[in-house]
Amino acid sequence: MKNSNRRKSTIFSFIQLKKKFIKKLFNSIIILERLKNQFFQSLHFFLSNNYLLKYKKDFLISYIIYFCFSLSNTVLHISDATGNLKLSCSAGLIDLQGKQKVVRRLALTRFFNILSLAKSKFLKNNPVALHFKNVNGSNKFLIVKKLKQKFFIKTIKTFDLNAYNGCRKRKERRKR
Repeated sequence: MKNSNRRKSTIFSFIQLKKKFIKKLFNSIIILERLKNQFFQSLHFFLSNNYLLKYKKDFLISYIIYFCFSLSNTVLHISDATGNLKLSCSAGLIDLQGKQKVVRRLALTRFFNILSLAKSKFLKNNPVALHFKNVNGSNKFLIVKKLKQKFFIKTIKTFDLNAYNGCRKRKERRKR
């Protein structure tokens, strides 16, 4: 009689463990389906309320640093993962006027000074994504090199506005 009771109790405990495991699987499936339907920037706040909170430093992006080079201006934006703007700066705000706003090196050095000041202390120990819009190769490498020393860069995305319309232009010859 005792052996049959033990056997039943072990079977019941095994079934209960299976039920818990299946419930966790269903929860994770629901989370993944919701993430599939939602925009990727809301990932941080969606997962921070669930059981994945303890792993969030490893794979979630907390802030986005966005560099935009237009024909007439140079812009820096810092936002959190949901898109709320934390810091915005353009070449005009750092005392550059006219043609100076297009001189990328000058604008970038001033942006780096702003990022090293106390205004950007919230970026220190958080994973950061870099987004570039119309940034050429040499400036991109300069930005990554400088920011890699101070911040933990998780991803880098490039958004170029050159339309190829099916035919890509030939590479320009270097002028000597």
